[in-house]
Amino acid sequence: YHDHTAERFITSFTDRVGKWCGEHHIKLTGHMNSEHDLYSQTSSIGDAMRCYRSFQQPGIDVLADHKEFVTAKQCVSVARQRGINQVTCELYGVTNWDFPFFGYKLQGDWLAAMGITTRVHHLSLLGMKGESKRDYPASINVQVPWYPRFGLLEDHYARLNTALRRGKPSVHVGVIHPIESFWLLWGPRDANMTEREGREFDLQNVCQHLIFANIDFDFISESLLPAQTPAECTAPLQVGEMFYDVVVVPGNLTIRSTTLERLERFRQAGGKVIWAGDMPACVDGQENPAAYEFAKDC
Repeated sequence: YHDHTAERFITSFTDRVGKWCGEHHIKLTGHMNSEHDLYSQTSSIGDAMRCYRSFQQPGIDVLADHKEFVTAKQCVSVARQRGINQVTCELYGVTNWDFPFFGYKLQGDWLAAMGITTRVHHLSLLGMKGESKRDYPASINVQVPWYPRFGLLEDHYARLNTALRRGKPSVHVGVIHPIESFWLLWGPRDANMTEREGREFDLQNVCQHLIFANIDFDFISESLLPAQTPAECTAPLQVGEMFYDVVVVPGNLTIRSTTLERLERFRQAGGKVIWAGDMPACVDGQENPAAYEFAKDC
């Protein structure tokens, strides 16, 4: 059900808009609503990474100085795999009037470290009459006394982003994104909310363990993988324009047969597969011991 509704939405909306933009030499950019965790994705768009397949310049939104590492990684991973070197982020929204330069610099730096190369500032007010002054401040414009000094930050990021758009990222680790396992836990909040929260915690945990160990990685979308990776794959694992020596599978309830087949061939060719958490009892959403049997030998 969730696979079907996600595909219908993306085919009807982002694919159509992206195709039109491509035909008219325009880059589709921006961000999807409810992209930041497994729950919000499932309830709103189904699968954020799949949405980015038709963006010429995919992007995200970070509000209130939240550290949304998974949000950034989902988007940047698809961009890298598609050979796109520009990834947009709308940033600084809902940070209030007292947000310091330190905060602007810190948010800009961790997003750059995640692979964000285009900054869209929220926001610059043209006027402050009525409710405007309360609309997700602050205003990065002439209304604030430090505005003439903001170039200290923007000159830095202009140079940094120019460098980040050159060359090709050196990434050796891929992580299977667990959104499809989360789909199996959908239902009334009082029935399985605790398990859903646990799955979200596990995803954030794997992401932060790798990031804070200075191990760069890309998420691998199971829905996009068949078109990105040849069935007769070898090692390293080719996913679009990226190549991974190691694939990590976080705790999953299910895995696609297309993913499992490629992981088996990847490992036979000398690649390393690491299962971090529960081994999936299902393949394509149906009970099947194949993934468990394969995982035992990894």
